[in-house]
Amino acid sequence: MGLIVLSAVVQAAGVARLKAARHQAWIGAALAALALGLAAVGLGIAELLSLPFFPGASGFASVFTGSTPVYLVVVLAVLIWLETLLMRGRAIPAIAFAEQPPTFAEAFAVQRFQAALSAFTLVWSYLAVLAIVMWVLFYFVR
Repeated sequence: MGLIVLSAVVQAAGVARLKAARHQAWIGAALAALALGLAAVGLGIAELLSLPFFPGASGFASVFTGSTPVYLVVVLAVLIWLETLLMRGRAIPAIAFAEQPPTFAEAFAVQRFQAALSAFTLVWSYLAVLAIVMWVLFYFVR
């Protein structure tokens, strides 16, 4: 879960770089965020495969084994969204983030991309906060 929080921090820093017209820096940060998120999903699956208890052993076990896979599927879906944004962002010229594009269609495409990226960053930050809450509830409160 810590990797998801780190991924959200890297993504937020990348968005700040993109707003400063550093397109390639955002692509690098988004790739790093994607890799960290995929590593988090892989570690979550590995954790579920090696639990020291049976899923129906107690109420805690049932809630843990029920909520963690759902959370991991949502995280994976949001990572697919990030990958889609990466491909869309590569198609937009870097100069379009520094100054107004020459045509209305190009300006509209940049604005749509920036809106989608802002929405993704909000959702990814929410999932990072949720990861912290779940970590506290599952590992400290018993």
